[in-house]
Amino acid sequence: MTLPPGQTVLKPHPHMVTTAIKAYGRLRKPYLAKAVFEWFEKDHSSSPDIYLVSSLLYVLAKNRMVEDAEHLFWNEIPRRGLKYNVVTAHSLMYLYARLKRPHDALRLYEMIRKEGLQCTIVTYGILVKALMLSGDPLLHEVAKRIVQSLPEMKLQPTVELFNQMFEYYAATNRADDALEVQRLMQSCKPPVAMNSISYGHLIFCLSRCKKPRQALHWFRRLREQQKATPPKRWSQSTGMQTPPLLIANEYTYMGVLNAYASLRDGQSAVRVLSEMMDEQVRVDQNHLATALHACIVSNQLSLAEAVLGAYLHFTQEAPDVVVCNLWLRVLWQQGKDTEGGELLQRMRNQTQGYPLPVLTTYRDVLQHQIVQERWREAEQTFVTIMSQYSHHLRTLGRTQGSMSDAFEILSFALGSHSKAMKRAFDDDVAHGSGWFFAPSIVQALTRAHDDQEEHHSVEAEDQRASTDALNWIPSDAAMFPVTVEMNSTSPIIRFEEDDSVEGGSLSPMDTAEMAPLAVDTVVRKQLAARLHDLATFAIESLPVLAFSDAQTSAAVVSDEAKQTMTRPVAPEVRTVPAAGASTVLHVPPPALPSPTTAALAYTLRMILRTAAYSNVVIPSFFYAEVIRALLLEQKWDPCEYLLRWRQQGKIRVHIPVDHQEALNKMEAVALEAIQAGRQLTNSQQQQQLLPTATEEDSSSIGSWTSSTTTVPPSMPHSSA
Repeated sequence: MTLPPGQTVLKPHPHMVTTAIKAYGRLRKPYLAKAVFEWFEKDHSSSPDIYLVSSLLYVLAKNRMVEDAEHLFWNEIPRRGLKYNVVTAHSLMYLYARLKRPHDALRLYEMIRKEGLQCTIVTYGILVKALMLSGDPLLHEVAKRIVQSLPEMKLQPTVELFNQMFEYYAATNRADDALEVQRLMQSCKPPVAMNSISYGHLIFCLSRCKKPRQALHWFRRLREQQKATPPKRWSQSTGMQTPPLLIANEYTYMGVLNAYASLRDGQSAVRVLSEMMDEQVRVDQNHLATALHACIVSNQLSLAEAVLGAYLHFTQEAPDVVVCNLWLRVLWQQGKDTEGGELLQRMRNQTQGYPLPVLTTYRDVLQHQIVQERWREAEQTFVTIMSQYSHHLRTLGRTQGSMSDAFEILSFALGSHSKAMKRAFDDDVAHGSGWFFAPSIVQALTRAHDDQEEHHSVEAEDQRASTDALNWIPSDAAMFPVTVEMNSTSPIIRFEEDDSVEGGSLSPMDTAEMAPLAVDTVVRKQLAARLHDLATFAIESLPVLAFSDAQTSAAVVSDEAKQTMTRPVAPEVRTVPAAGASTVLHVPPPALPSPTTAALAYTLRMILRTAAYSNVVIPSFFYAEVIRALLLEQKWDPCEYLLRWRQQGKIRVHIPVDHQEALNKMEAVALEAIQAGRQLTNSQQQQQLLPTATEEDSSSIGSWTSSTTTVPPSMPHSSA
């Protein structure tokens, strides 16, 4: 191309090209920045200098173009004869820190030292960040030694360097290490003062690690220092007022709200929301959800409703799914099932911008239905959970939650045998508030009856449980050709002939009449010892299958102990010596009830339901808890069928490889306990019925005994 006379081509200056590359970097267009660099190098005689190369390296590193950045640093700079500088090394080292490649960052640091470059506090700050994000405790110690050695290099550690350590420990919930960082700041000479970011990370970390009082202590220290510093200061460079150095931001207040939620102090959590609005700090739905949770666990449900209504009224925002889930809990704990159902329906229809229910929503619904003993609705909810889980896993490759949480809630049907329910119950008792202390729950668990009313209620419960137990088998029962029968002690599940089972067909169950056995104390001791061995072995050798208490095995052979455990607790009146009130109604902590027959039937029915979903696997802890509950409730036949379903592959249980042998031994001990329990149960029944039976009754007793002592086909008792 020829130019008119008197006109010349303007050659771009390297500074102008550097500015263009930085501009494309800010626009997040690294490929255009790279194209500008290549154009400048190709069409112009002047070669790029180290500053232009450093600008391109910064853009590539910021956009995580790892291969291009490494090629430019390790190959192109030496090939062009350029000398490294510390700013160029910072870009690549920061990229290694973000990629969690600490060893590459250390290699780059050694190269800087060999090149004779002067390391700055920024260099060590990036290096500390790379070491902290590695997650390696040894490298964490190296980072702390680097910080301690900075004064020897005539470098003063800055608060930004320590904030990187605070940030990592807050993200990983390591409160002790975060406190050690604070002590490390104080050990510096002169001590490094904490700023708002330091306080925010420390308070949030302590609250997440269940150290709420320490979190509130540091929040008070922040407040004290905030009052001691001037609210605004003049900047000498700009001549304008700047905001104060110490302020409580949204992140800090979230840690404070978490602390009050751990302390179950809903009123204080609501006061924190009010303080945030007074301080003109934005209150979002995360803060609202945390305050609602604090009100729920402290049983201040009316306060939760008032705060929620005020927030939605003034912000005119549709609640997100977390707030909706908490709203459902508030309504259900107050016994407002109708309002809760309407809210759930609005979520399903997405009325007025309400979010769709997710797995966590249905888990809360499942918990409410199990507590209310609404087994048919709970069955539909659990099937919905499995369907959503399988669909998301199949279509998206990921899910919004874990099925382990759903099985943990499903274990609530086991009553006193559920570790999750016992853990929640003990936590509520320790604080004197919570879900188990909601008015409807307390009334249900502490209702007092006289002997006659209790007798009638037990008969009505048994009759209802017998009706529900006949519906154990799911609608797609063709997969499991079984029938269910009921007798006066426990439900019996019978397998019919099935030619589709690999390894041969299942023959009908043989019936055998067992000879009357005398009630022997040796049999009682044998049964109790077997169950004790089962629980003890699980506690010592198999943590994932650990049971809660081995001593509860005595309840199997002690009817009196079982009746004592399930009897409702009556409220008692105690005299209070304080002036002003003579007596108060004292309600003792309620006792967890044993599962009813209907609850056990529901649990087994849900276990069968899992077979229809290839992506759903039963957690080992839930499998072990069901076995334990069936043994302690003397449901010998269902327990044996559950063991059989797993061994035949009809249900899938997730067992770690290193726990497989221990599981086989546990199942063998359980089978021996089942045999001993059958002998004990039948000997008791024979001794009670035979002395008063007529000749006509003897035949019916024999047939009834044969139906209750059905022995399934041979099962490996020495599978260990």
